[in-house]
Amino acid sequence: MKKNYFVSIALSFLLLIMFNTSSFAQGDCNDLTSPIETQIGLSAEPSGFFVRSGTQMGRIYRDAVPSTCPSEAYPGIFNAGSSYNYTAIRFYNSDAAPTCITVNFDPNSGGTPCGTNGHAMVYQEAGGASTTPYDPSNQGANYLADVGGSTTQPFSVTVEPGWFEVVFTNTSSVANCSIQFSFAPNGGVIKCDMPAAGPISACGTGNPQPIPAVGTGNSACNDPTISPAAVATVGTIGTGPGDYILDTVELDLTHTWVSDLDITLISPSGTTLDLSSDNGGSGDNYTNTVFMDGAPSITTGSPPFTGTFQAEGGTFAATFAGEPISGNWTLNICDDSGGDSGTLLSYCINFSQVPTTVGNPPTIVCPANITASNDPGTCGAVVNFAGVAFDVEDGNISGDIVATPASGSVFPVGDTTVTLTVTDSDGNTEDCSFIVTVEDNEDPVAVCQDITIDLDPVTGMATITAADLDNGSMDNCAIASMTLDVSSFDCSNVGPNTVTMTVTDTAGRTATCTSTVTVQDVTAPEVFCV
Repeated sequence: MKKNYFVSIALSFLLLIMFNTSSFAQGDCNDLTSPIETQIGLSAEPSGFFVRSGTQMGRIYRDAVPSTCPSEAYPGIFNAGSSYNYTAIRFYNSDAAPTCITVNFDPNSGGTPCGTNGHAMVYQEAGGASTTPYDPSNQGANYLADVGGSTTQPFSVTVEPGWFEVVFTNTSSVANCSIQFSFAPNGGVIKCDMPAAGPISACGTGNPQPIPAVGTGNSACNDPTISPAAVATVGTIGTGPGDYILDTVELDLTHTWVSDLDITLISPSGTTLDLSSDNGGSGDNYTNTVFMDGAPSITTGSPPFTGTFQAEGGTFAATFAGEPISGNWTLNICDDSGGDSGTLLSYCINFSQVPTTVGNPPTIVCPANITASNDPGTCGAVVNFAGVAFDVEDGNISGDIVATPASGSVFPVGDTTVTLTVTDSDGNTEDCSFIVTVEDNEDPVAVCQDITIDLDPVTGMATITAADLDNGSMDNCAIASMTLDVSSFDCSNVGPNTVTMTVTDTAGRTATCTSTVTVQDVTAPEVFCV
């Protein structure tokens, strides 16, 4: 996340409302807690936001009295007969519930401070459905909150999930004055309208150039005509959000007897696709020829192949899937027979980006982390949970949430990450995750047995292990260790001895039992006569 993100917006006197006509999609904002300098009036500023600007009759009047959550009554306009400049910046509340936001407003900052002439407001249509809820001709509609005057201060308002606009105004007599604004920390629920990537086009260099490069062609194709088209954009060919699609390859060339030509597209990764080979018989030229997936094959066309066709060797999508788009996309034309020649007039390649969102993405909220005890006799627990999901277009879609692992599953002892995923009717997917912790709170069961042992006739010693006393000790998960308080015996221990065995499970919980270990001296004494 970028810090200290400053942006300039110029306040100018406009007679017509102007809109930013770029394509936009929701995205994470730059750091909205750092001041954004705003000189109101340019619809293209601040960079990276959806902004519109213009003039209105009068301005909202609540000088030095900041609004507070949930909202304020519309106060009416001041100087209704005068024109004022405004700039509206669009935002999106991605939370599943209404959220109290705070806008920090400073009319005394920037190159030419607005001072007493600076005002700030928030507008939202009920439900957040409108992307541009502020209407300069009807300022009372969709009004939520405002602040104004020369005092640097915050103001707060409750916004519903969905779109809202923060609107700044000044008087026409101080055009181009500056303010600063920022948001108090909001947990990341406020999204911005970021410019979506437009189409990407690159055209081959070196054109027009002869076909073949030298002479009139030969079967060895020693002199192919080569035209690289450089793409600078970084991305990957695919179908997922943010991926790129190779839309079309456009081609214009003159050549007699075009069945002499093998036309190939080579990706920056070196993958080749046969666009057209030996098609067209004795006909001439490829004129305004476009290659595109899903069109009829080029083999069904005839010279001069004007129109849209699919490459002979297959689709762009399948051939170049997963490859980067950046680098040189090279058109290679081989004239594999002598006697004819021509000119490559132009070649261009076009890409478009798969939208990151269609419509409004859903919002999903996971439960807090869950801690549960194991079910008796098992090394786990059945855990139930539920998430909440909301979508602007679809409403409550909590019933569409898919949990992995599912609610009601047996979760093993330890930590398990659960992911909740929901997809709206536009195909937009959001997820969240939380942790289920199952604690082993069940003690092991220690089971002992009594045993009798004999002292060694040579050493007079005997030893035992926990396995000698264990008679089926168990645990709902697993036993980590079994230990004895006494494991060695000698002549002084002949007879019954009480031994305690301690069983420890993998959770560190313990249980004990006792056994009677009877020690026998089975070696007869030896008698010597002198």
